[in-house]
Amino acid sequence: MMKNLFPGHYKPSEKEFQKLWNECIFVFDTNILLNVYRYSEKTRERLFEILDLLQARIWLPYQVAYEYQEERLNVISHQLKPYEEIEKVLNENLARLNSAIEPYRKRHSFTSLVDDKKFIDTTKRANKRILKSLEETKSQYPNLIENDIYREKIGDLFEDKIGSPHDEDKLKEVHTQCKSRFEKNIPPGYKDKNKSVDQKQYGDAILWLQIIEYAKTENKPIIFVTDDNKDDWWKRHQGQTISPRTELIEEMKNEANVDFWMYTGDRFLRYAEDYLKLNEQPETIEEAEEVRLEGEDISPTTENNSRLSTESDTASILRNLSSQQINSFKGVDKVLENYRFNTKELEKVMMPRINLKNQIAIKKLIDQQLNPFTELSKEMSKIVESYKFNAKELKNIMTPQINLRDIVDNVNRLNEYSSNEEE
Repeated sequence: MMKNLFPGHYKPSEKEFQKLWNECIFVFDTNILLNVYRYSEKTRERLFEILDLLQARIWLPYQVAYEYQEERLNVISHQLKPYEEIEKVLNENLARLNSAIEPYRKRHSFTSLVDDKKFIDTTKRANKRILKSLEETKSQYPNLIENDIYREKIGDLFEDKIGSPHDEDKLKEVHTQCKSRFEKNIPPGYKDKNKSVDQKQYGDAILWLQIIEYAKTENKPIIFVTDDNKDDWWKRHQGQTISPRTELIEEMKNEANVDFWMYTGDRFLRYAEDYLKLNEQPETIEEAEEVRLEGEDISPTTENNSRLSTESDTASILRNLSSQQINSFKGVDKVLENYRFNTKELEKVMMPRINLKNQIAIKKLIDQQLNPFTELSKEMSKIVESYKFNAKELKNIMTPQINLRDIVDNVNRLNEYSSNEEE
């Protein structure tokens, strides 16, 4: 059959996937282990639940365990930095609103209708509530540098399920083999050829060769779970990810005579739910996908993992803020909105009774009176939009994929909190 000649070009059938999941060994990349520190508690617990249920058939290449130990502290140490960045954003917005109000404070048309102190105090309360929530979340985060409970859990799960390290002679042999593969652009790993030499440069190639050796020994098909997005792992066509690289499937078949497939972390969670008949948790799959997208094209080096951990931590922190705390900001604009509404209603009543010439003059006067409120409303809109802007600012500090969508959606969608506060 043609499929037997070109196995890398065919996706397994549903029946073949079922057989693969029933028989395979699940192998995990370094980024999946490090995501334990980036996920929220619910997603982390779901991953651990699945690993517990599959424990008899999970395994780590020595290279993965080595990279995990090397990078773990870099990820942990950046968990608290996003709190400082978010606090900075909130305080900058408060100062911005103060500056916007300042030119109008002495205008009777403004001060007679708007209590500017209350206006600012409303914003301060919103700031205070969010900062309090951040502090509460921060205080609940365990001191993982001194007592890493997640590493203990990972250690228990993979007890006696980690490959052996290479001795010095074997390591030299493997490095020579990796160098030859890179020169020929044989996947995976050649996309890392510009990294520092040895273990980091050859990391992906080494772990791949270790997986092949393990598959030979166990004579079991392999499912590899990774959030590595580089093209030397995945086959793509017109921007769409099709499958693992054809060469990987065929090399595994030729060298170990077993089948091979790959999943990203979020897709692994999704299919594991089906396979293990677990209750569906779409929000955990969505979060795992967000973490993956935030980290795409970032490789496991010290510098890059620092950036990746910061961006993912920030997104996780923002997801944990309550809608009520975020909604506080929207209420600040209600004073302006009420005045605009009342003035426009008055205009509707008055205008039909006034001749056209005077209508134009009065409308001009009303527009002049409304100007400071219109300008302030624009400034409030800018502040709402600044969450998007500050996402761009934060990405200069962190990464391009930081996601502040939850804040923006909540601010734009809800404003009930402020009215409840006034009552």
